[in-house]
Amino acid sequence: NAVVFSDTTNAATFAGDVTIDKTLFVGGTDTANVVGIFQSADAIAAISFADDTSATTTSNQIGTTGDEVFIKAGAAEIATFHATNGATFAKDIIVDTGANAASITINSPSQTWSGGENLGELNWYTEDTSGAGPANVAAIKVTSTGSNTLPLAAMVFQTSAANATATTALTLDSAQDATFAGDVTTDGRFVGKGPV
Repeated sequence: NAVVFSDTTNAATFAGDVTIDKTLFVGGTDTANVVGIFQSADAIAAISFADDTSATTTSNQIGTTGDEVFIKAGAAEIATFHATNGATFAKDIIVDTGANAASITINSPSQTWSGGENLGELNWYTEDTSGAGPANVAAIKVTSTGSNTLPLAAMVFQTSAANATATTALTLDSAQDATFAGDVTTDGRFVGKGPV
């Protein structure tokens, strides 16, 4: 039998694949360019994945709540995608392209570069409420330092002392000069080239 309908459970069992050439509606109403609509009775709508019929709220899930889309592995939410705040990951992010070298690109919008524009940053954040926390305790930032057709990129490295917010420790400017905020100490030789 290609399909069997149960008169006791109202269930249908198909012997092969089920192909839908039109929009699949599970709740909701007709919406252009939408291939499927899943609607729940509360603020959270999710699809659960399980290897049997025991799918629950602690199963692997892809779902949505408000303006967020989430991915769960078991009961743990491992990734959340926000409409305004980007993405939040609960664990490590590993970039692996196999035989090719992996890369991470931080994109900045096209604009007029007059100086002071932020091209992107990496922040190390603590949720600890002690001292100055919660706060960014370290950062690497790239900013444009002057007016030009393309940005004059400088890298700014920030660190923090105990109970203090992050401040600039080192700046590498667009001319590749380095400016340290504090002393420079070396256990070996210091080799200078040019006037000191």
